[in-house]
Amino acid sequence: MPASAERRRGARARALLGAALIAVVAVSCSSEPPDPAEVRRQQVRDRLEATFSDAQAECIVDALDDAAVRALVRTSDLAADDEAFRQYSNVVLLCARGTTSTSTSTAPATTTTGDDATTTGG
Repeated sequence: MPASAERRRGARARALLGAALIAVVAVSCSSEPPDPAEVRRQQVRDRLEATFSDAQAECIVDALDDAAVRALVRTSDLAADDEAFRQYSNVVLLCARGTTSTSTSTAPATTTTGDDATTTGG
């Protein structure tokens, strides 16, 4: 092969490598750092997807508040009396049943029956 053909091939390879390097630098400089809250939610979602369907994992993560997500990132062994555990347990039940409500209140439900009587129960 003539030397000029080898030089052209080498120059082409260097040009492609240079263009690729510029593209990588441009992308890394222009991208925003990830939101820490989103990173934590993704970590919890990834763990949940080992046990739940993708839709259930998404439902659970979407319904949890930031404090519960932080607690779940820190440990996989929450204390039973921990508010994050109560919230997580309630959300898992709702999402596993297919209920889309994101209310995670642990307060007793209040219902109104005939004659405007109000009954509170849990």
